Amino acid sequence: MNMNTYCMSPNVQQMQIPQSNMQMFNQRSPEFFTGTTSSPFPNMMQPVMQSTMNQGTDTQGIIEALVLKVDKIFEKLTTLDKVNEKLCKFESTMNNLVKHVDKVSKRMDDVEKSMEFVNEQFEISKTDHTTVTSSVSQLHAGFNDMSLDVDN
Repeated sequence: MNMNTYCMSPNVQQMQIPQSNMQMFNQRSPEFFTGTTSSPFPNMMQPVMQSTMNQGTDTQGIIEALVLKVDKIFEKLTTLDKVNEKLCKFESTMNNLVKHVDKVSKRMDDVEKSMEFVNEQFEISKTDHTTVTSSVSQLHAGFNDMSLDVDN
């Protein structure tokens, strides 16, 4: 994996480029010279400074190590992005679940109200049935009394 793969990550876009604290080379700057020069060009660096600049292999190794570290950081950022996506999906799923549970709770409340209504109507019907049965019994008894009177 390389850095370019992860550059579109939102985490990477928010990163700031670190500022270098290294001193910039200025040919007129006296710190980079060890003394008077015997060369025909007064702005040339002395051999002591040139020997410190011939560290290409060490510098290359350090650069490669830094590139590997940066790649690992980008991999971790990508993993964090994936975790963030999964958390967003989980949150969305949980919100949908809450909506469905709310709907089911409302339906259950409606069913309970309906059952209470049916129970009330059943009790009313039961009372009416008892009243009608008693009235029919009274009418039947009255009819029997009347038929006895008519027969006599």
